[in-house]
Amino acid sequence: MALAAHVADVDHEWNCRTRHQRRLAKARASMPAFGKTTMKTEMERRHALLKARSTWRSMDRPAGVYRKDYHEEIAIYASVDNRPRFSAWAECFWQRRREMTKTVALFLMATFMVPPVLAQTKPKITTGKAAAKAFVFEGQPLHPFCLDFPLERSSRDTPVELAKCTDRKIAPTNEGEGWWSAEYPREEGEVFISGPPGISYGVLAKKGDRFLVATEHSGGGSGQFTDLFWVHLDDKQVVVARDERGGDRCAGRLDGYRSDRAAIRFYQATPAADIVDLAGVMLDEATKGKLRYAYSTCDGAAYYRYDLASEKTELTSLTLNGTEPDTAAEPNDPQVCFDKLVQQYAKAKKTNLKPDKLKEFGQKFVATCVKPSNQRVDL
Repeated sequence: MALAAHVADVDHEWNCRTRHQRRLAKARASMPAFGKTTMKTEMERRHALLKARSTWRSMDRPAGVYRKDYHEEIAIYASVDNRPRFSAWAECFWQRRREMTKTVALFLMATFMVPPVLAQTKPKITTGKAAAKAFVFEGQPLHPFCLDFPLERSSRDTPVELAKCTDRKIAPTNEGEGWWSAEYPREEGEVFISGPPGISYGVLAKKGDRFLVATEHSGGGSGQFTDLFWVHLDDKQVVVARDERGGDRCAGRLDGYRSDRAAIRFYQATPAADIVDLAGVMLDEATKGKLRYAYSTCDGAAYYRYDLASEKTELTSLTLNGTEPDTAAEPNDPQVCFDKLVQQYAKAKKTNLKPDKLKEFGQKFVATCVKPSNQRVDL
């Protein structure tokens, strides 16, 4: 880069010399010779000198060339052989150097100053109590009823007005660790399967004007729904901005939330059918349909790390839960074979699998429990 700049300087110097030599010749031709002058008076001699200076000054050049910074290179004139010597080429050369200096300065500013400015535009991320402190309405933590969004996707993104969803007759209960809960009113004598209808929530993070919220809710039936999603909150309404994950009991229940500032870690209950998917095994629908996908039997727990900056989820490990095989089922049943394979891992104390070990588990499952004709091949 330095060599290229030097070559550019030399090339420009040559061009400056050639161009200004023509101007110099023209300026000198307009001046009478000194020494043996044919002028009649000293006044005419001085007038000729002033005319020559004016001719030189009329050349296009930047302001400030009368400074002594460039020494003799850009002197107005010097007496050599009783003739003024002009250095316009030097002025041209130094003008080029000044332009290059400005260009380099602008380049350095663009290189080293722009990235910090862009970095400042990224939304600030807070977690824990700092995030929960901002999740308020009229100075109080947001009422849990305001986060009981419908499960149907078509109506889930409908904004909820805070003034309407805040039930002032039912005060939220502080469950500790940043979680708030509230139960819906019920009539005397009502019986519920899994508990009274209600909802609880915890604020996990704040990013700009969005909040990452985890909820647990039930309508009084057998379902125990958990969800992880982003919401927009202002002083009038709250609305779902983006859903991340969700599930019901052993078929995707979310739990174990903890924050390390840059990410949220949690685990999700995972049935056998999902474990095979996470292992990278591709099966035909008939074989996959024989694997367990039940709400009451948790075959494993998948542990995830959710990065708050990129908003992407990464599988960190999976823990297998040993389940006794169904003796009434056919010996070649894929689910029975799956349970036997898990028991082998449990005896070897290898139930906690990293992603690479989980892939090996999937390969063993295919080799042991799946007929070649039942494997799916994507072309």
